[in-house]
Amino acid sequence: MKAGWEVKTLGDVCSFQRGLTYKKGDEVPHSKNRVLRANNIDRDTGTLKLNEIKYIRDDIDIPDAKKVQFDSLLICTASGSKSHLGKIALINIRDDYAFGGFMGQITPAQSIDPKFLYWFTQSNTYINFIDSLTDGANINNLRFNQLSNLQIPLPPLEEQKRIVSILDEAFEGLDRARENAEANLKNARELFESALNTQITNDLKKYGTKQISELCETIVDCLNRTAPKVPGPTDYKMVRTTNIRNGALNLEQVNYVEEYTYIAWTRRQTPAIGDVLLTREAPMGESAIIDTEDKIFLGQRIVSYRTKSEVLVPDYLLFCFQSKSMQDEFSRLGSGATVQHIRVPQSKELLVSCPPINQQSNAVSRLKQLLKQSKRLQFVHQTKLQDISDLRQSLLQKAFAGELT
Repeated sequence: MKAGWEVKTLGDVCSFQRGLTYKKGDEVPHSKNRVLRANNIDRDTGTLKLNEIKYIRDDIDIPDAKKVQFDSLLICTASGSKSHLGKIALINIRDDYAFGGFMGQITPAQSIDPKFLYWFTQSNTYINFIDSLTDGANINNLRFNQLSNLQIPLPPLEEQKRIVSILDEAFEGLDRARENAEANLKNARELFESALNTQITNDLKKYGTKQISELCETIVDCLNRTAPKVPGPTDYKMVRTTNIRNGALNLEQVNYVEEYTYIAWTRRQTPAIGDVLLTREAPMGESAIIDTEDKIFLGQRIVSYRTKSEVLVPDYLLFCFQSKSMQDEFSRLGSGATVQHIRVPQSKELLVSCPPINQQSNAVSRLKQLLKQSKRLQFVHQTKLQDISDLRQSLLQKAFAGELT
């Protein structure tokens, strides 16, 4: 420990206040009583977002202890999502806002600079501590008697302010770099999406559509029941909707079955390389093409399309499924349902673009090249974002070890 520094617990240097509990029936469209919740914490900036405010009845008396205080910290103490639990914002407003029952407020004593405390809560020390406290299968909860035991290295107040000044300046530059990398990442994704949508839209205008049943040798829906799985691994893998994402089939996490189950579930058709898969539900409209010789079979809510090679290129059908026009059609078919889904008869009546086969092949070749380029650029910018995150944590580690110059 650096000379002049101490190790304190949060309970030593902070007080904690729980949020306001109210009934769902107390909510109104608008009133003077405004309540902040977890979605009002902007994790990226560490400040409060004052949109999507909840209002409760004017006749409810809100104690001062349930109102946010300038330079305190607002923290999410319960969440169905682990990513929200423990997220924090430095309260930068002086207006009259309450904070809700799944929220808490951490008020620093005079011996600790509020921004110093905030930067500490962005460090891996805090993040790992919060991860260790999560409990509950569905709703994760954070108790103040646990949080109060978190240790924080504490230099004299003037040194805290010096460290805060250095971190503020450094992170301002890193935030600009992050924003640029995120914008470039978005542009890289849109590079392919724009080309894909332009291609399919132009083909639809020029060549019209045909019903998909005319263009396929077979259209096979999965069995409408769950196959009995075994611990595995075995040679026989179940493809579920979770294995189909963003035009790719990912078999890293699958359920396994015995051979007799595989035989029973593939009696109508054995999946083969080149078959195009479409999820009817949970989620609706994801697609992929089989590119493996592994012994796989379809789980529930998946349809398999085996195209007629002389009229429809499988990869072209996959690109059609990914296009905005087809995604809009999926949304239209699924609208009005409690859980959005495409019914089996609808999956056989889809209308898809069908240019001449040679033009399909040319389009597929161009789109695959663009997709490869897009993924390369995405990797570059995702790597930059990770480097920025790593540098941020390195600076925080040095700051709270007394090594920041």
